[in-house]
Amino acid sequence: MTSSSRTSLLFDLDGTLVDTAPDLIDALNVAISEQDLKPVPSSLVRPYVGLGGLAMLSYAYRYHEKAIEEAQLLAAHQHFRRYYEDNICVHSKMYDGVLQVIPALYDEGYHLSVCTNKPQYLAIQLLEQLDMAQYFATICGSDTVPNRKPHRDHLAITAKRAGTSLDNSIMIGDATPDVEAARNADIPVIGFDYGYSTIAMADLAPDLLLSCFRDLPSALKALA
Repeated sequence: MTSSSRTSLLFDLDGTLVDTAPDLIDALNVAISEQDLKPVPSSLVRPYVGLGGLAMLSYAYRYHEKAIEEAQLLAAHQHFRRYYEDNICVHSKMYDGVLQVIPALYDEGYHLSVCTNKPQYLAIQLLEQLDMAQYFATICGSDTVPNRKPHRDHLAITAKRAGTSLDNSIMIGDATPDVEAARNADIPVIGFDYGYSTIAMADLAPDLLLSCFRDLPSALKALA
């Protein structure tokens, strides 16, 4: 059993546990092809993945210098969502070390949860296809809470649904919403620098900065 007083670990999903960018970018490029637009280079749109489909689409239209009305953007987003639902785990894969570390933390007695701005049903679908859903006490998507990250309530509700509280929680993520949500909730945050962020994780100044998921257990001990 863990001896830490902070036994509740709130994980972001995209860019933290799973590299979902390839499938999301494929969905983006399929959606914009309806307007006869060429694919957006992955390296350019990748930082926007963590901000969601609408942000990715907005960037794609800016990249092509194409003005788009809100109704058209929402229609493109529906196309994006439908394609992504049907192809959610074609190229997505867990980051190095996740497959080993998550079960080990679970066995050690940590309460593991997912706190994601992804719609909840998609988060569950993805983790089930990756055979990882069983390790998480709850998977809390943005569509099931009044205020999503970076609002503190998303973290508080996730912890409550997992049977824990913010008082013994740590946020673990890869982008601005994760760090800001942790600051708003007044809990520690561990940041990974390999994910999707328009601002470098080092510049966001998490309590601990990691470059490999395999380093998470030792980081947790350091925070304890």
